[in-house]
This record gives sequence, C-alpha cells and structure tokens, in this order.
Amino acid sequence: MQLIDQLKIATTKEKIKKWWWFKRFNFSKQVQFVSYLNSWLSSYASENQACDAILEAYDPSSVEYKAALELRRSLSQGRTLADGMRGLFHPNIVSVFSSAERSGDKSLKVILNEFIEFESMKKSLRKSLSQPLKMPLTLTGVLLATTVPISSFLGLVQSRARGDFEYNWSTYLTVGLSEILTTYLPFTIFIVFALSIYFLFYAKTSTSKFRLNFLDQHFPFKLYREFSAIQLLSTVGILVDEGGLTPKQAVMEVHEDSTEYQRHHIEQVIRADGKGQQSLSELFDTGLLNRLTLTRLRILSSVKKESIKKAAVLIAARSMKEDILNQFESFKTASIVVAWLFFGVLMISNAVSIVSILTQF
Repeated sequence: MQLIDQLKIATTKEKIKKWWWFKRFNFSKQVQFVSYLNSWLSSYASENQACDAILEAYDPSSVEYKAALELRRSLSQGRTLADGMRGLFHPNIVSVFSSAERSGDKSLKVILNEFIEFESMKKSLRKSLSQPLKMPLTLTGVLLATTVPISSFLGLVQSRARGDFEYNWSTYLTVGLSEILTTYLPFTIFIVFALSIYFLFYAKTSTSKFRLNFLDQHFPFKLYREFSAIQLLSTVGILVDEGGLTPKQAVMEVHEDSTEYQRHHIEQVIRADGKGQQSLSELFDTGLLNRLTLTRLRILSSVKKESIKKAAVLIAARSMKEDILNQFESFKTASIVVAWLFFGVLMISNAVSIVSILTQF
C-alpha cells in the first residue's frame, strides 16, 4: 500500500513537472526555437554544431538552453533530434523531425521551412482575427459589467414599487446577465474551460461517423480538418519530392507521430494503395481533403511533365493554404459582424432597461 502511494506521488510530481515545463516552454517558444535551429541547419551546420550554437546563445537557466542540452545529449548517444524532443516538444514538432530525418538532411531542412511558414500563417490568421475583434469585445465586456449596477438599481425600484414593477425583455436580459456575472461566473468559466479541453481532445482523437460525416463539414471542426490536412499533405509532399519516397512510404513515415484523427486517414491511404488505386485523387480521397484539393491532385497527376507529377502532393498542399485564406476571410467578416451585433443588442438592452426603470421610479 505504501509503495502504491509512493508511486502515485511520483506520478503526480512528474505530471506537475511536465505541466510546468510546457508552461514555460509553450508552443510559440518552441516554434521560435525550431526556427533558430533551422537557421543554423540552413547555414550548413551539422545537427551537433547547431545545438552547440544554441547552447552558446542562451542563458543556462533558460528553457531553450535546457532543450538544446537534451538534444545535444541525444545526438551524443547516437539517437536523433526527434528522440531527444520527445516529452519536451509539442507532438506536431516531434512529428516534423521524426518523419523527415530518415529521408536525409535536405528533406529535414525543407520540411522545417514548410513547418515554420505554416505556423507563421496560423499566427498571422489569429492576429488578423483578434485585432478587429478587440474593440467590440472590450465594449461588450464593459456593457456586461454595467448590468450588475443596473440590476441592483432595478431591485431597489422594484422594492419601492411594491410589486407594481413591470418587466420587459430588456430587464429580464439584464437581470439574467447580472445573475451569471455575480452568481454563476466561476462555474461558467469552469464549464467553458472544461469544454474547450474536451473538444480539443475530441478533435485530435475522435473518428466517429458523426464526427467525420457531420462535424468535419462545419466550423470549428472544418477548420481543424483543413489545418490537419495541410500539415499532413505538406510533410508527405516533401518526403515524396525531396526524399524520393512513394506516397504510401511517405504516409507510413508520418503515421507514428500523427494524431489519432490523422492516423485514421493515413490508414485509409495505405489500404487504398494496397488495392492498387494509384491515382493521387483516389489515394487521398479519405474525407480529410476538400473537393478543391482533390480536383487539383487529379489535374496535377495527369500532367505529362514528370517533375510536376512528383511534386503534385506538395503543390496541392501549398494551394490548399490559399483556399483556407479565402475561407478565413469570410469567417473573419462574419465574426466581426456578430461581435458588433451582440454589442449593439446589449447596448440597446441596457438603454431600454434604464429607461424602463426610470419611468417606473
């Protein structure tokens, strides 16, 4: 019993230690680290030399120094960068290194550049969405906060009116929002946080028919599917174009470090290849790629020029980025309109509530 308790304590300590590591070395910092590592590799430094350079560049107390030290230790033991990254870096980053290292230095450098460009695109999209939403969301927050004193004033007027106070839609809304803020706010925040964690886990692991046939066609799962497709297709395309692998060999290389959701689609590609479906559009028609990308693959694979055929998967992945940028613009416009609309409704509601209170005061 005592041994079990000790094991539980050790496991808990390990989890806390891991949580604190990723808190200090978040995904954004990891991408910056990989970008810096790639700058050395692109300057024809060996992996060992790149790690040594990073060790010189950072303070020994920094997470970047500790990460580089672990990578250097992994290399000195005859293991790979991907081996040293496991447990210290996000699975997506480990996957990039793991899937490329067997195909040579050239593939690794190209995949790193592609990964960095992709992460830069995602960061740019987040920024382009958050900037125009700051104003309406801030003003909405202020209006939400004012529902508390308005509701208190309403209660005072109602007590003086001795039951003759008449409620309307705006006063009901004001009181309801005030209740949430004063009574249920911690619970609401907890529920939103718990649901966010659950849906993130669900997005990475679920391969149910409901998820694949319905949720993947609608926001936000559609966006997750598109990003997963770009990440997978880019890596596979580079392994085919730069590493000289067949599409089947390439997807088998990325299988181990992919999410369960991606593995489901990868396994379908492998099965399709085993049936003799050599057309790229048929091979990758698993439900992960959108119709436009499948059409591009069909057109590219029919081109007579051999170099275009070889680069077809990579070209389709890069074109897919343009598709998602166009889709994102529509989503951004809709989000901004909804945010301002919500602010407008709340402003009108508060104004009507105040007028209603004052007329019955």
